[in-house]
Amino acid sequence: ASSIWSSQRNLENLLAKNFTFIVAIHGSDESQHQRHNFLDRIRKVVKFDPLHAAEITVSGMDELAGIGILAREDEMFFSHLRTAVANIENRTGLTMTTRRITGGLWRYLDKDAYRPKVFSSNDYDPQPAKDQFRSQIFYGRQVVAQYSFEEGVKSAVLITALDQTVGSITKRANTHTLSFAIGDGLVASSVFEKGSIVLVWDGAKRTDINLFLYRKYEFQMNRIMTTLAEKLPRATLSLRDEQPRGVSVVTLMEDVI
Repeated sequence: ASSIWSSQRNLENLLAKNFTFIVAIHGSDESQHQRHNFLDRIRKVVKFDPLHAAEITVSGMDELAGIGILAREDEMFFSHLRTAVANIENRTGLTMTTRRITGGLWRYLDKDAYRPKVFSSNDYDPQPAKDQFRSQIFYGRQVVAQYSFEEGVKSAVLITALDQTVGSITKRANTHTLSFAIGDGLVASSVFEKGSIVLVWDGAKRTDINLFLYRKYEFQMNRIMTTLAEKLPRATLSLRDEQPRGVSVVTLMEDVI
């Protein structure tokens, strides 16, 4: 078989440009290995995409059973494969599992033959994105940050830091604060007219901050985070993530422009 497929002339005469081989495999004797090797040999000879080889097994059987598929020039291979597996399961009641899918190599193109098309934003219809952007309801902005610091921190210090930070931006009469211990750690939260903030301490070296501000007050976000960080004992910022909050898939304008 190797000598037959090693000839380019034989490849052109024996293999069509578009082909699909499907072989049934049952058991583990020599004939079944030959069927598998046949598909693998053709795959290695043809080499280049679009080329797909798939191994599908039947679940729940004592012996190895399944189907081997090798397809060339099938741009819809994955869709066809899914349909074929579903049809087999519906007709037989068996459960099929796709174990492996192997593709071909990318065909090399020299610099003279490689002419990619460059697309601009004008090549796409922007209307769906504009409609979605206009439909979103932006309520505010959220920041999630994580700080780490040395051991020896006391719960009272963290509660004071949170209380003083909130007090610096809002009237205490309009603030509702709650804190309680969980194991060695702490959860403290404060709700005020501009938003809310939650502090979670693991009892050792890590504190998580979750801050939300309504749209009207979002410009104060960095100021609040800076004030709180200064009041935390020897705190080091480990990570920070910022996102919009609202109805529909909300996108920040600075992320669009």
